[in-house]
Amino acid sequence: MRILIRTIALSFFVFGIASCIQEREHPGDIRMLPKYGGVQKSKEQLAADQDFLDTILSDDKYRNNNRLASDELIKLGFDYLNQEDVKTAMYRFNQAYLIDSTNTDIYWGFGAVYMKRSMFDKAKEQYEIGLKENPKNTHLLTDLGSYYMVRFQQGDGGTTRDLDQALRLLEESYEIDDKDRNTLIKLSMTHLLNNNCKSAWKYYRECEALGGLPMIKEYIAHLQSICTE
Repeated sequence: MRILIRTIALSFFVFGIASCIQEREHPGDIRMLPKYGGVQKSKEQLAADQDFLDTILSDDKYRNNNRLASDELIKLGFDYLNQEDVKTAMYRFNQAYLIDSTNTDIYWGFGAVYMKRSMFDKAKEQYEIGLKENPKNTHLLTDLGSYYMVRFQQGDGGTTRDLDQALRLLEESYEIDDKDRNTLIKLSMTHLLNNNCKSAWKYYRECEALGGLPMIKEYIAHLQSICTE
């Protein structure tokens, strides 16, 4: 059961060889590092950053609303990530940071890039950095929970403590926002891994009532095979 659930769960991140190749093809590109790697930029790079900011923030939609512009770039980054374009996704997440460095959802994006590269510990680091700044960020709580769920399922060092930690984080996220479908389906998966069919069905039904997720058919088939209602 662990292997199948892991396959379904990791479909959220769509790991692949293409991501690793893409990273190797762009060595030294600070745009592929969270917050541009914290390096001192050249005059040309700073000028390019300013041109970008001037262009984006000149739009009436974003005038005096850096957070909205940052949020939309994060959304765009996830769109690229779902299309397997890790490089462009990371560029968008860094641009979101450039526009609003206080937006802790940037760490959600950075972590997702590392999850997609199967660099799990680096993903965990990004989620934890963001949670230090905003302990109530449900995106970060849920995906840090996902990290522990994946660790538990890997079978090479994962323990029941990892599963307990995943549940704790996911339940904390749920307490803050009980309408997040990503949190709901991962709660269902984690309870299924914990052999708690009642809770697995509960959170699945809540997710389904909100419209479900693209992988829901694959998961429901497995849930039905393990847990009869």
